[in-house]
Amino acid sequence: MFRDILNSTDRAAQFTIHPFITSFSHHRSRANQTRGVKIPDIHPGTELLVQKKIVQQASQSVTTSTKVDGIDNDDDGDGTNIKTDQNGAYTFLPADAFSMIAGEFTEAYNTTEAKDTFDCVATVFFIDTASNILSYLETIANVLKTGGVWINLGPLLWHWEGRGDKNKKKHDHSLKPTHDHEHNHEDSSEETNGHSHDHDHDKAERIEDEPQGSVELTLNEVVALVEQFGFKIEQRRTIKTGYIEDDLGMLKWDYDAEFWVATKL
Repeated sequence: MFRDILNSTDRAAQFTIHPFITSFSHHRSRANQTRGVKIPDIHPGTELLVQKKIVQQASQSVTTSTKVDGIDNDDDGDGTNIKTDQNGAYTFLPADAFSMIAGEFTEAYNTTEAKDTFDCVATVFFIDTASNILSYLETIANVLKTGGVWINLGPLLWHWEGRGDKNKKKHDHSLKPTHDHEHNHEDSSEETNGHSHDHDHDKAERIEDEPQGSVELTLNEVVALVEQFGFKIEQRRTIKTGYIEDDLGMLKWDYDAEFWVATKL
């Protein structure tokens, strides 16, 4: 889905999906349940063309790992995916300004090849998926160039908390609602309070892949570690936000998510 939106859409609100049609709880009316939603809300190519400078520097300052099958990504040799339609209007396939790699974050980016390759890293509802936040901080520091910017937004609903306790029931409604936001996992095998609690993997494989333990820190401790890893926090505030919810439904979860902008020194 991400690849299609990134490289195969022509404009914002191009397609209509019906995200609530298979869920029958917490709807005020059938019309709300069956209503369509236009996607994408923002067209990546249009946003990247707002400033010509972004397009010109895309292939020089940002690493890409996503290509479109069957498309010549650089017809004119200028290092960007800029195209013109039959009317001469510019379109832009922004694969050269994004990176998408299927896999575990630290394995993909905490490498010698990835060191000092990005000007910016954005993490949204992400850092609490770590079994050990130190490995994520090390990876983010590894990929950012000196002077690079890290933008973060999200809560600290530690994804692996309690999963090492085999005596704990996974489908316990006393558990906290979880936001299932690991990469490339779309469905869940179990749910708690309407929020995904497990990924749709083979159970044996999932147990084998799960960490043997996890570290759950407070916000103050995480922020202190961010600074210890060589970052200077330029901006920081708390933002109240939901996570993958129906704004017209009868059930909503609110997070006091922490937002910061940090510079790698």
